[in-house]
Amino acid sequence: MPDHELRTAVHNAYSAAAERPTQKHAFPVGRVLAERLGYPADVLNAMPAVAVEAFAGVSNLAVSAPIPAGARVLDLGCGAGLDSLILADQRAVSSGSTSARPCWPAPGRVQPHLVSR
Repeated sequence: MPDHELRTAVHNAYSAAAERPTQKHAFPVGRVLAERLGYPADVLNAMPAVAVEAFAGVSNLAVSAPIPAGARVLDLGCGAGLDSLILADQRAVSSGSTSARPCWPAPGRVQPHLVSR
């Protein structure tokens, strides 16, 4: 498969998961996946439901990595933004900052749950 077709296929698959998380996808999505990866229930409960439902990540760096107080974090390819939101909550306490950038931003489309943090 040519590179541009592969990029388009990945974009379409992850966009569909973000926009319709309750539908069936080729990969796990949502709270069950987040819990399997080690995200604590109390942390997930404190996050916007839309970010938890559309989670399609592959790790739990936001809850397992030793990120020092005051750090500035850039989450490239943030997807639904779950890690960014968790880190933003932690950074709000420690004077750091978190920025999130999706891999493929849709023109004119803003993820309101990310803007509000």
